[in-house]
Amino acid sequence: MKETQEMASPKDRQAWFVGLRTRLTVGFCLVFIVALVLVQLASIFGLPFTTFDGRMGEARSKAFHELDLMADGKRDFLLFWLNERRAAVNFIAANDFVEDGVANLLALQASLETTADPWSILQREPASLSLVEFFNKIRFAYGFYTSIEIASAETGKIFVSTDPTHLGRDLSASASFKESMRAHGGYVSDMERVAEDGGPVFFFSDVVKDRQGSNSAVLVLQVNADKALAPMFSSGVGIGDRGEALLVNRQVELLTNLKHPLPDGSRARPLEYRVQSEPAVLAARGENGVMEAVDYRGGRVLAAYRSLPVTPEWSWGLVVKTDRDELYAPLYGDMENTALFALAGSLFVILFTSLVAGLITRPVLVLSRAARQLAAGDRSVRCPVVLHDEIGVLSTSFNRMAETIETTMDGLEQQAVELRTTARALEVRHQVQQQALTVSAELAAADSLDALLDHSLRELMQIARAQVGAVYLRMEDGCFQLACVRGAAPDAALPKCIKPGEGGLGWSAESRSVEILENIPAQTRYLIRTVIGESLPNCVMHVPLVFRERTVGILALASLYPVTAEQVEVVEMVRAQMATAVINALAHAETERLAVDLQVKNEELASMNEELQSQSEELQSQAEELQGQSEELHAQTAELIAQQRLVEEADKLKSEFLSNMSHELRTPLNSIMALSQLMISRGPGKDPTQEAEYLQVIERNGRQLLKLINDILDLSKIEAGRIDMFASEFAPGLLAERAVDTIRPLAEKKGLALNLRIDKLPVIFADEDKVNQILLNLLSNAVKFTDRGEIEVTVSRTGSWGVAFAVRDTGIGIASGNIHKIFDEFRQVDGSTTRRHEGTGLGLAICRKLSRLLGGEIEVRSAEGQGSTFTLVLPLGGEGPPPRTASARREPLVPGERPLEKQPVLPAQRLSNPGRPRILVVEDNPVAALQIRSVLEESGYTVHSAAGGEEGLAFVGHTIPDGIVLDLMMPDVDGFEVLEQIRSTPTTATLPVLVLTAKELTAADRARLSHNNIQQLVQKGSLDRGQLLDCVGKLLKGHPEPAPWILIVEDNPDNRLTLEALLQEQGYAYLTVTDGLQAVQAVREKKPSLVLMDIHLPVLSGLDATRRIKSDPELKQIPVIALTARAMKGDREGFLAAGCDDYLAKPIDPPALRQMIDRWLTAPSGG
Repeated sequence: MKETQEMASPKDRQAWFVGLRTRLTVGFCLVFIVALVLVQLASIFGLPFTTFDGRMGEARSKAFHELDLMADGKRDFLLFWLNERRAAVNFIAANDFVEDGVANLLALQASLETTADPWSILQREPASLSLVEFFNKIRFAYGFYTSIEIASAETGKIFVSTDPTHLGRDLSASASFKESMRAHGGYVSDMERVAEDGGPVFFFSDVVKDRQGSNSAVLVLQVNADKALAPMFSSGVGIGDRGEALLVNRQVELLTNLKHPLPDGSRARPLEYRVQSEPAVLAARGENGVMEAVDYRGGRVLAAYRSLPVTPEWSWGLVVKTDRDELYAPLYGDMENTALFALAGSLFVILFTSLVAGLITRPVLVLSRAARQLAAGDRSVRCPVVLHDEIGVLSTSFNRMAETIETTMDGLEQQAVELRTTARALEVRHQVQQQALTVSAELAAADSLDALLDHSLRELMQIARAQVGAVYLRMEDGCFQLACVRGAAPDAALPKCIKPGEGGLGWSAESRSVEILENIPAQTRYLIRTVIGESLPNCVMHVPLVFRERTVGILALASLYPVTAEQVEVVEMVRAQMATAVINALAHAETERLAVDLQVKNEELASMNEELQSQSEELQSQAEELQGQSEELHAQTAELIAQQRLVEEADKLKSEFLSNMSHELRTPLNSIMALSQLMISRGPGKDPTQEAEYLQVIERNGRQLLKLINDILDLSKIEAGRIDMFASEFAPGLLAERAVDTIRPLAEKKGLALNLRIDKLPVIFADEDKVNQILLNLLSNAVKFTDRGEIEVTVSRTGSWGVAFAVRDTGIGIASGNIHKIFDEFRQVDGSTTRRHEGTGLGLAICRKLSRLLGGEIEVRSAEGQGSTFTLVLPLGGEGPPPRTASARREPLVPGERPLEKQPVLPAQRLSNPGRPRILVVEDNPVAALQIRSVLEESGYTVHSAAGGEEGLAFVGHTIPDGIVLDLMMPDVDGFEVLEQIRSTPTTATLPVLVLTAKELTAADRARLSHNNIQQLVQKGSLDRGQLLDCVGKLLKGHPEPAPWILIVEDNPDNRLTLEALLQEQGYAYLTVTDGLQAVQAVREKKPSLVLMDIHLPVLSGLDATRRIKSDPELKQIPVIALTARAMKGDREGFLAAGCDDYLAKPIDPPALRQMIDRWLTAPSGG
């Protein structure tokens, strides 16, 4: 009884559903049900891979056969009906009564052509009334004719109709009329809708002939499709209650009414609904057959479809269908009966198998219950062994397994306790490390010492649960000064300074170990203030910050809570990092302070340098004046002659140096300044495409100018011995690969092959950046001077001491006599004005100096026309490159002086004495005043001299000259004050003034001069006799008018674009050529009004082209203005000697260009 109760427990009942007994019962039921269902399905659906189709197959085949017969019958009946209607129409048209009536009415209609309303007269004629009566009888007899009409074969207009409203309607465009007339017989039209609210109709037509057999009229019968075809399609045996037949045209448009509504509940109207079912589509295409498909309702149907060729031109499609569900309804009932039988059988099987399975599964359930108890944790459970069969053996094995599990689980529980203890320790360790990382992150994120101390102190106070914290930093005297405090009241008794060994903090600093103070006595002076009052700290922690065995600071924390070992561990982990961060922050602050001091000193140095430069320029001017006096006294002793030659040679070298520098600096500046001023004057958005091109030119020349400045700065650093070398170990092969990859796009652009060959090499010890700079310069030169062929870079070992970087090209090469020149500053092999390759000549000079600073050398092997090989040889280095310094020789760069390019437009001509103009010379230097006076008096001017500013103002006060030559640098009253007083008086406000000065003018000086409307500004050092007379003459002339057109001779595309833009902006017409030979030809053929001639040109230089132009008597009157970036002393004389009328220095200033053009286009012949 007890066993039975145990078996009836909830767990047993739950196991029953998934137990062996249940599976046996379910298995037998499934076998019975499956067998029954398979037999029934085979009887209904048939057997696969056999000829037995079952009852459903038989019903399907029978339905298809019946649908075939029905479709053929309807098709044949419809075609018969159409042919019968054709014959009826033909009979009516050929009837003598109709032919006579039509003949009479046509004759009468011909006589009524001029009548306003012939149709009403025709309608009342007896013949017309007889025909209408005849036609109405036909309509009423058949019931589906809506109207019968006769139209004239000649005009196409209806003159007889059963519908009086149709009289006079033109049918000549209808298919019925045209096809009947074409065929001379009957015709059936396709179905159409005659009105918006009317049903579908189609027409039968035939011709009515006269007595001679000609077509006299067309008889048209309009048929109502619904009335005519509905009887044919509304019935049919074998299609069931829901089956139907329908008719479509070639466009699959419905021609008959549907039996059922559409899925949306609406009714489809003929000729307004397109049937999308597959049988209808196939029938419309002209095909015949049967198939199972989905109809317009979405249900499965069995359908037969046929094509009805009504006429040769068009056809209809017929579909007869029945619902599959209606066809198979009897079979579905059989299937339901089978299901009920299977259910009853299953109940009997369940009852029988349950009794048999209970006897088999009872011992298994006992063993299963014991296993569940064991799984639930009852390790003492055992299964009683009752039987001696397989179940008994299984029970014995279960008991042994239970004993083993009990022993094993006891051991695992002990191990679990140990693992939980270890996990807790690891969790505490992870928390400590996480807190330490948080503090480290705050240390790394701080950007100043104060932020570092504040953030790190805040994090440590949170970790240690401290309410007060302070940081002391070591000062230079060894004491520790309070640097940061958090949590303390303003009146807290925190010491501001602590000496080493003084108190707990001082002792902690000396011991360099963390000190924790607990059990603090009640008489302590320091209390922690809380929201409920003051309280003694429970614990105080002194943490020395030690960096390299030296205490750099002390961290103090006070807490109301006892400190834990984990908190102490965190503090121990981060105090070294905090010490390092403090040291780094202090060093950074010191570096910033030193940087500020250095910047101040650099500014002072720059100011001193500017002052020294001004003094140097003043001395240079005086030296030039002394040199001129020295030339006049050349008959002195041989020693003075020798010294003079040395001075001339030095001046020549200086002029070449400055001329080359001026050319290279002014060439890109020309495009930058001119295009920039042009774009400013135009304003934005005038021509975006052209503005983009201008900006590209500005950017490209800016980069070129920056490279030149960098080269000059590098050279100046090397010459001054102030360049820094940073040696490190690097692989020479990798360095060469990077350099080659950098230059490769330039080589590929020119179509050059660039090859690299690297031997197996050790690392070298040198300044990697400097070596890379040298290689890039050598490779750039190789690409620059090679038009075709290849460039090869080889990196190899040189003996046992060094590495060689060889750059070989197949370019133009260098003559043996010029190899020694290529390493001089601002020197090129081709330094003429017709050279093809631009450049400063600084690159190789810098490379050789850098290579020598690196302890190496640059070697050159070259032959003209056969290419060159530059080899950089460097030592491997062990302790860095040997100490080398740049050459001690320095060549001072002394800028020359040139005329001021930007000049205001000249005022109106003002001459009080046209015969001998009066000129006032205000100059404190008697020698200079005497020279100017003698030159002007010899040329017919009346000259008055004033030895200073006061004397000049006094003269102008009583006598107004025609013009003034004014020096700026004078004692007492300088030239600026003289000019401002002259302009402040109405009588002299417009007086022409020519300013002569040796001073290097600042922007402020030029602004003062421009504000006071000076006519010309000339540097003293660049003025000779001819220029002085020219300047004074121009000073007294009026402003000319612009010229018709100008010839531009410029080979540089950027400068050419700049000049074109400037001339276009100023309203001048222009023509452009690119070399000197083209310029000579253009001048001879076009006769321009003025020529703007660049000096550095290919084929024929600008000076040679000018000489050819001026040698031609017909062309020498054309002004030629030299355009050049060379503006040193002596350049102007060379240009004038070659025949140039004037010159304009680059970069070109637009107002200066405009004034220059205006001046020369209105100058007198020969002027």
